[in-house]
Amino acid sequence: MRRFRTQTIAAVSAAMLTMVAAQSGAVDGSSPLIDTIPVSAEIAKACSLTATPLEFGIYNPADTTAHYSSSTITIGCVKGVAPVVTIGGGSNAGTNGARNLKHETGTDLLSYELFKPSATVPGTACAKTENVVWGNDETTGFKPTSIALTGSIYYVCGKIDAGQSVSHGKYNDSVNVTMTF
Repeated sequence: MRRFRTQTIAAVSAAMLTMVAAQSGAVDGSSPLIDTIPVSAEIAKACSLTATPLEFGIYNPADTTAHYSSSTITIGCVKGVAPVVTIGGGSNAGTNGARNLKHETGTDLLSYELFKPSATVPGTACAKTENVVWGNDETTGFKPTSIALTGSIYYVCGKIDAGQSVSHGKYNDSVNVTMTF
């Protein structure tokens, strides 16, 4: 009986060693042993946004031609992100959505507009012929292309129409630039 127990224990031990070796990749005790390490990463949807001031400078109400200026927005996004950039109506927006610069100490308003550049690629400068208003929603917002991770520059084209009868002095407004992605 003792011999039977010893042989049974030896057979069970050998079977267990074979199972352990099979699970670790070595069936016959040879080397090298090989296994795999799963490796993964996830890239978050991410962008950056920086805007510069738009300064019209001195406006002469007696001029018969419009007054133009521009600003820049720098946008950086990870590959595959398609942002939409919107610009609000400003602190002095009219009831019809018109953008206005307000006299610093008075009540006069100097209307102006902000337009999208003629192309969606970085560096497209304002040509003073832009006519598509840069709006505050998905439909009227700007959809830039060719965005670099480190940032690409896009122009905001500003225009004050000629012949506005306003008081002398400084005029200001502030608009929010929002990017969704």
